[in-house]
This record gives sequence, C-alpha cells and structure tokens, in this order.
Amino acid sequence: MDKREYFKNYYEKNKEKFKKNLREYYEKNKDKIKIYNESIKEKRKKYMKEWRLKNKEKRYRYNKIKYQKTKSYNKYQREYRRIYTKKNPLISKAHQLARYNIQIINQRCESCNENIAVHRHHPNYNNPLEVELLCINCHLKVHNKKPIIIW
Repeated sequence: MDKREYFKNYYEKNKEKFKKNLREYYEKNKDKIKIYNESIKEKRKKYMKEWRLKNKEKRYRYNKIKYQKTKSYNKYQREYRRIYTKKNPLISKAHQLARYNIQIINQRCESCNENIAVHRHHPNYNNPLEVELLCINCHLKVHNKKPIIIW
C-alpha cells in the first residue's frame, strides 16, 4: 500500500476528526484567513483575467458543450431543423437518403486518404446517393471553413 492509499484510508476512518480540526482551525484563525483572502483578491482577479484571455477557445468550446445539453438548446434545434427542412426540401431529402443508404464503416477520407471518413458531402443535391466520404477537416475545406484543431 503506497502513501496515497494509506492516507486515503486513514482519512475515511477519521473523517469526523479531520472536519472537527478544520473547523477549530478556522475559528481560531478567522481574522488571518480574511486578511489573506483580501490580500490575494487582486492577484486572483488579475490571474483569472489573463487565463480567460489566454483560453478563449477552450472556454468557448466548454460553454458551447454545456449549452448544448440544455432543454432550451434542444428546443431551438428542433425548431431550426423543422424550418430548415421546410425551406430546403431537396437538401433535406438528399441528406436523409444518404444517411440511411450509405454507411460509413472504417472508410478513409476520399480527399486526404489519411483520416477516417465521418461526413457525407453532396457535390450535387439532385443526385442524393452520389456522395464523397470525407473527414471533418476536408469537409470544412470543401465549404471554405476553418479546420478544427483537436486539443
């Protein structure tokens, strides 16, 4: 048993004792703790501001994923899909036919031949079963969008 496991077991057995000691310490040193928290407040603010600026992309992805799990997002998506399908019946039908008739199972991207294909691209929506099997980045390049950087 290593130190970490030993300490974890010891803590589990003596949890109440730890909590009691922590409360006592806090009661004894309330003023010191307040002063310390006030002294590092500005430092913490500055650090968080720098971190937010440095990690904009990471925060954007995290918040986007977090939002996508909400009911309001799902409701919005359903409504958007319904309107899109009404406005673009040819495109919607082509996507539906391709989804159910063309399976992508361990196939390579037709453009770069390096990554596994995960997207079906329609060069012409009048021929719904004529699709190119592409990876995410090649599909974005076809549509002149910025490729995804996986972190």
